[in-house]
Amino acid sequence: MNYKQKLRYKLLGAVIILVGIGTGSIISPPLIAQHNGTNELLDSFFSDEKLRAKVIEDAKKIQVGVIAGDNDLDSQVVSYIKRELRSLGDVLPSDKHTHGGYVQFAPWQLHLNVLENKLVDGRKTGYTVSAIVVSNVYQNNREVADQLLKECADNSTSLWSILIDPMYQNNYLVAGGTHELDRICKKIITRFDIDYLEPERKRRSNK
Repeated sequence: MNYKQKLRYKLLGAVIILVGIGTGSIISPPLIAQHNGTNELLDSFFSDEKLRAKVIEDAKKIQVGVIAGDNDLDSQVVSYIKRELRSLGDVLPSDKHTHGGYVQFAPWQLHLNVLENKLVDGRKTGYTVSAIVVSNVYQNNREVADQLLKECADNSTSLWSILIDPMYQNNYLVAGGTHELDRICKKIITRFDIDYLEPERKRRSNK
């Protein structure tokens, strides 16, 4: 395992710890006190202050998984989509090449399908991108889920396996010309941001 892979798994592990502690504070509030806070727990994992600060900062962001095929066109669209998500400032995009490949656990996911538009004579006229919005059960029913976690603390592991099941939300279908692939991706993220990320920000600010 090379250095980048080790770093990737360290970051993944820290994010999982932060999520686990957040969940544990719902199920068992003394968990936070037991570890004297998240920051001290992370001290045992990271001696590098910059890396530690980045892990804490990333854990505060809205996580969005980006899922697509393996060809060059798919990779190009994933790159554009992740760039637009990062430009929002408070979003942490990931794909199968980041965060240890655990993109399926992201609370929000964009499943992408890219098609080349062609005339009957084979000439390419542009692209159509389908972006299916998926979120997990917990993301859609947080109040109910939190109550269930409190009442079913003894079976929280089994309950979590249900709460992270994916739920279909929407499908953005956007078309454009041969030189408009980046514009298509920008339009998708603009709509996704308005429809789902902005309400998520408001929910977080009201905590």
